[in-house]
Amino acid sequence: MTETDAQRAGKSPAGPLMAVLVAIIIAAAAYGVWAVYHGERLKQQQAAAEVQQALIEISELRTQIALISKKIKADDERLGSLETARARGSVREASIIMAVLALQNSIDREGPFSENLELLQTLMPGNRSLQQLKPYSTEGVSSLISLKYEFAAISNRLDNEARIADNRQPAGRVRALLRSMVVVRKVDGSAVGNTLVSRAERALDAGNLKAAIALVQQLEGKPLQTAEPWLEKANARLNVDSVMAALTLNAAAAVSQGR
Repeated sequence: MTETDAQRAGKSPAGPLMAVLVAIIIAAAAYGVWAVYHGERLKQQQAAAEVQQALIEISELRTQIALISKKIKADDERLGSLETARARGSVREASIIMAVLALQNSIDREGPFSENLELLQTLMPGNRSLQQLKPYSTEGVSSLISLKYEFAAISNRLDNEARIADNRQPAGRVRALLRSMVVVRKVDGSAVGNTLVSRAERALDAGNLKAAIALVQQLEGKPLQTAEPWLEKANARLNVDSVMAALTLNAAAAVSQGR
């Protein structure tokens, strides 16, 4: 029996080939839709990252502005004392206040301040507070803003080292499990959390260097060793600020009493 032309046409490869072409077209269309969707998601994620970075920069700028405003206010108070001294006609007292103001400005520049310190010592001979500044006068001390950024640079390392040390203890492993159930993020550049390190960061953001030092000093083992260089700089700044606050009060008191 021979096959008819119709039967041979039914076995033609054109049918399967058409099905393959249709499948390719559908797959290409699906890939195109996926690529467009994926591209839009990447754009949205990039935009969100840019917004978050902008918020962080704005927060840091606000902190810097707050610290600068605080310094300007302190300078205004010292200048007010200077004007009072001039009104009383006390040249020596006015000179002392001018020297204190010059010394503070040189300290805030984070460089040597030995010349301004020597000038003030000639006006206030025998003053013990000035002697406390001498060890720092050759190299200067870090500003609060610099200390804030330096601490931010090591904060993640300190947290990680503290977490590793804590996880070696049974109670620490329980705390680690609880922490793993909570996702903590920084949305505006401010520190989030209740660890010693995050609390110290918040204290620095508020301009409270003394509180930040006290919190960092509570660290133990490796984290404390890592923080030692920063603590040395921070304590130096705190000591200098304490002396300068006392000098400013003494100078203002001398003017108010007419001495």
